[in-house]
Amino acid sequence: MLSQIKRFFEQHLEPRTSAEPPQHRLQLAACALMLEVARMDQSVSEDELKVVADSARQLLQLSQEEVDEIMALAGQEAKEATSLYQFTNLIHEHYDAQQKFQLLRLMWDVALADGRIAALEEHMIRRVADLLYIPHVQFVQARHLAEEARKA
Repeated sequence: MLSQIKRFFEQHLEPRTSAEPPQHRLQLAACALMLEVARMDQSVSEDELKVVADSARQLLQLSQEEVDEIMALAGQEAKEATSLYQFTNLIHEHYDAQQKFQLLRLMWDVALADGRIAALEEHMIRRVADLLYIPHVQFVQARHLAEEARKA
């Protein structure tokens, strides 16, 4: 199962040519990170999956087919640990500070979707923030913005 997910991401994240724009690969990497947050507490809720799917469609501009495929593959993944590096490295290289902050905010939205933030979800978001060189103050700010939006 893990090999199916790895093949999917290799197929979609590896550039086909050196001139290929990275936009599509970046969208998939961002979606994968949001899915990892949803999986962290060992109980993926429908609300979390809805937030990931909605964000992928609206903000990341993935097609419904791509969203369905990535969501199905992630659902098959066993509890084996996967490296975040291939996703965070790609994002770090191509996203500016504002785009990184927006992704962090989306990850907090996913964590809050079920009404609580599990310690493992927070740890995952912290790891991604560190790998993307996002300052701690922005890590906290993104969380507060997500919490305020949830209350509204």
